[in-house]
Amino acid sequence: QTISRLSELVVQPAFWASVGTTLAHVVLAYVASFVVGCALGSLAHSWRGVATLLAPLMSAIKAVPVACVVVLLLMLAGSAHVSAAVVVLVVLPATYHATLEGLGNQDGRVDEALRQLGVGTLERALAVRWPDLVGFLVASASVSVGMAWKAAVAAELIGMPLTSVGERIYQAKVLFETADLFAWTLVVVLLAAASERLFLAGLRGSAAVSRRCSLLLSARRRHEPCEPAALVVHGLSLAYGSCAGEPLDIVVEPGQRMVLADPSGAGKTTLLRALSATAGLRCSPSFQEPLLVDELDALDNLVLACGGACSRDELAALLRELVGECGIGTRAG
Repeated sequence: QTISRLSELVVQPAFWASVGTTLAHVVLAYVASFVVGCALGSLAHSWRGVATLLAPLMSAIKAVPVACVVVLLLMLAGSAHVSAAVVVLVVLPATYHATLEGLGNQDGRVDEALRQLGVGTLERALAVRWPDLVGFLVASASVSVGMAWKAAVAAELIGMPLTSVGERIYQAKVLFETADLFAWTLVVVLLAAASERLFLAGLRGSAAVSRRCSLLLSARRRHEPCEPAALVVHGLSLAYGSCAGEPLDIVVEPGQRMVLADPSGAGKTTLLRALSATAGLRCSPSFQEPLLVDELDALDNLVLACGGACSRDELAALLRELVGECGIGTRAG
């Protein structure tokens, strides 16, 4: 009876009008809430004060009953947008906490290595931060998409906005049309499943697109040529709180090399950072372990790090020369 009734409904223009209204409200509200949740999570990760301010708000949003919110919206603004508002209440805190958790668990060593190599903030975010965050967002969205549909239809059932799925379910209840009730329930389940599949597929695919965009931006980044210069430092002292090191005198002539040989934790990296910040020193560090974007091949890692200093063809030629000198076999292409 349910399938038979559904086959009768799908040929009616009113059916598609109801589905279209609810679908538009849910999709637009979900996407907007997802974007805002990611943005707020990023801000809270960067600034502890933002996280402190948002904590009680997110707790309140999670705890407020959906029915109470719907009744309040009906009193203040009518029933037209109750489903969209409820979707925001479901999706925003879930996405916010997933973003905050994902950024907090990222290994920042690759991002730091790219920063030392002069890769810009946006390029690093597209190459490393967003792809690493996608897994956390996928886990959150796999739950929140279905919850958004359930909450939206429940809100429509209470508010009964015209031309909506919730209104049609309410009519089925009033008229005791069991077949209609099951048919519309099946429609909601199918819409939720399709929405979840499409959104998760796009979210997973965004990681690869993000890395490609970072390469395009890096290739367009301009590098001014470096001229040989001397480095002269007198009386440089580095301190952490009340602990300060001995003043340093450093003189390096153009073409000379200087080796910093001290135990781990002695402050070698801190010294280079201080010189970079105060003297405009451009460093090209070689790290103790491979710090690469694993999802990119060797050539793409070079493009990301070198930016516009060399063309892709020049980098490929240098890479082939290096491989040949090291006696490593390589495949064409």
